[in-house]
Amino acid sequence: MTLLPFRSQRGNENGHWWQSLSVTVRDTMSQAPAGKKTLAALGEACGVAKLDVPDGWISRMTDYRREHLAEFLEYGVNDAVIVVEYLARLWGDGTVPPITLSGGAAAALVNSGSAYLGASTPAEFRRLFAGLVDEDEGVEAVEEGDRLSFYAKRGRNPLDGAAAQLSSAFARAYHGGLNSCPMPGYYPVPTVDIDAQNAYPTAMALVRDIDWEAGAIEEVVHERALSVDDVPTATTPFVGFVSFTFPTNVLHPCLPIVADGTLIYPRTSEGVAGTWVCGPELWLALTLGAEVHCQIGYLGRERQHDGGRASPSGMASSSSSTTVTRRRRCSARARWRSRPSRPA
Repeated sequence: MTLLPFRSQRGNENGHWWQSLSVTVRDTMSQAPAGKKTLAALGEACGVAKLDVPDGWISRMTDYRREHLAEFLEYGVNDAVIVVEYLARLWGDGTVPPITLSGGAAAALVNSGSAYLGASTPAEFRRLFAGLVDEDEGVEAVEEGDRLSFYAKRGRNPLDGAAAQLSSAFARAYHGGLNSCPMPGYYPVPTVDIDAQNAYPTAMALVRDIDWEAGAIEEVVHERALSVDDVPTATTPFVGFVSFTFPTNVLHPCLPIVADGTLIYPRTSEGVAGTWVCGPELWLALTLGAEVHCQIGYLGRERQHDGGRASPSGMASSSSSTTVTRRRRCSARARWRSRPSRPA
């Protein structure tokens, strides 16, 4: 792939004419999900089957070209058709694809999120969506080894002190996932492994926007026990450093402790100072009857529409991206069906 297009020229052998070209290279392996990167898989996804070479010819393609020229050309051109049709379904006709699928997703978020939040530029979107401004503005809140160094490398700073404090706390409360087998052994009956489709984007679409410009922190909690009233829903934007104890009848506690570079989920935090956790896991812990003491915590100030409605811009971005993808897919299908059929 190329980050920037490069210039090239082509002409006839006598140099009587020249044509300037701007060339951009993309790798379809970076445009496809894991396990579905082959041309055959891409062809299946876009409705253009990859052609096969008859047995024995694949290692003798020069002979195949000489003796079966039409089939040879059709085989080669069909691979290019798969690439064009697959990319058209993803990004639309005549669109230069992003470097990777994740890069395209980020660009789609900026576009649809800007429309949702009324931002006219990417910089304004970052300010409204994430409380980030360019490094010559805002508050310098990044130090060596800080978990917000991701933003420092991109020349971004939190909008103000409240944004810096809340962002830093949420960064510390992010633990990633854990895959474990709490009940190993032999089971003589069928077991079920549930894999929820679109679990991550569904959860992310429910995240409520923070009103960074109005002051990101609505309430500070200091040295007191938490109740369900403090975290009434799984999407309440709360984050805190807590100690905890779960009832003995809770088989799978949900608040993590970092130990030896991994996560453990003990019944109590006794023996350690505590742990940074955020809204969803705190809400579940309190619902399960855990006793949770918050040493320091922050309730984020939610951005609201007129009438007090919550503002989940992630949901709007997901809906917008889905609509665009469906529209492009239908357009690509119509275009393919309108093509003349190949000669036999």
